[in-house]
Order: sequence, then C-alpha cells, then structure tokens
Amino acid sequence: MEGSYADNSQVGSSDLDLLIIFKGEFETATEKQAALQLGNGCATLSSIELDLTIQTEACLVADGLFN
Repeated sequence: MEGSYADNSQVGSSDLDLLIIFKGEFETATEKQAALQLGNGCATLSSIELDLTIQTEACLVADGLFN
C-alpha cells in the first residue's frame, strides 16, 4: 500500500494505492491478462477508488527495485 492510506493521511476523496506483486513471472499472456482482469474486478466492486499496479517479482528484480 502506498499513498495517503499508507501514511494515514487519507480524506474522503482519497483513492487506495496498491502495488500487487505476483511471485516469479507470468507464464503466459493469458495468465497476465487474468491478473489484470482480477484487479479490474476488485476495483469495480470496491467502495473506495482503487489505483492498482500489478507487477511480477521478476520485473521488479530486472528493474533493480526488488531483491
């Protein structure tokens, strides 16, 4: 979690910033698409606006952002 909810400074109009990290990497484009659809479904059902970033460990490691 990032942003105002993470530091407890949210207001009524704040969105919830989430970074969702999948283990390893996506095996197929279909698997990646399913993850994105899951995120979109969660955002649709949430009473709080969600700002989702979906990433894999492998991409974060390649970018030097994760060990």
